[in-house]
Amino acid sequence: MKPRNYGEEARAYDDWMSDDSAGDQPEFRNQIDFSRYDGSRTGTENLGKPGHDGDVNTSQLWNRVRKDIGIKDVDSENDLRQMFDYVTNYQAKKNEPEATPEATPAPTNEAPPNFVPSDDLVDLAGKVEAGQSGQSGIMSMPGMKTGGDPYKNAIEFGNDANKYFQEVYLPQKANEAKLAAKEIGERGLFNFTNFIGKVPELGDPREAFEYYADKINNT
Repeated sequence: MKPRNYGEEARAYDDWMSDDSAGDQPEFRNQIDFSRYDGSRTGTENLGKPGHDGDVNTSQLWNRVRKDIGIKDVDSENDLRQMFDYVTNYQAKKNEPEATPEATPAPTNEAPPNFVPSDDLVDLAGKVEAGQSGQSGIMSMPGMKTGGDPYKNAIEFGNDANKYFQEVYLPQKANEAKLAAKEIGERGLFNFTNFIGKVPELGDPREAFEYYADKINNT
């Protein structure tokens, strides 16, 4: 706090008493000495005297805190609270015991597990493969005959194409979709169950905010 100047307060009170149009009675109270926190205590007239060197050094140290946080002018109690919180948290982290690094598991000679598909997945894969190769009595894509009655050939081709689309093409695409979905599900579950690693710990969001806020303020 700044020391109160009672002489100046008395003059202000006299001025208020002598002014009939003055407003509310002036209030006098101790005021925060912000120069102790903004680096402005750089005068040398009192250096060397007990306590004054420390005042200047303390002001400069607080000024470093102000810059780290990104406060332009220290002129409110809210600014001071932010600076005090910043220093308090820094000291708390500084005094925290260092985390003991986790021991790295010793390497083993065991082979990693292999994915084994289920019977249903194997059956679906067989159906898809048979449909793609045209085996197991599955009809192939029909073609139009070129000899004989052209009208009859066109009708037979239409019937054959419709049968192929309904009995071969659509079931084949359905089996391919089922196979893809089932294999993704089984392999995903296998990899999740046998996951080797550690999810990284997230940092303090306040540190990230303060870092980028300082960058923005300096641009």
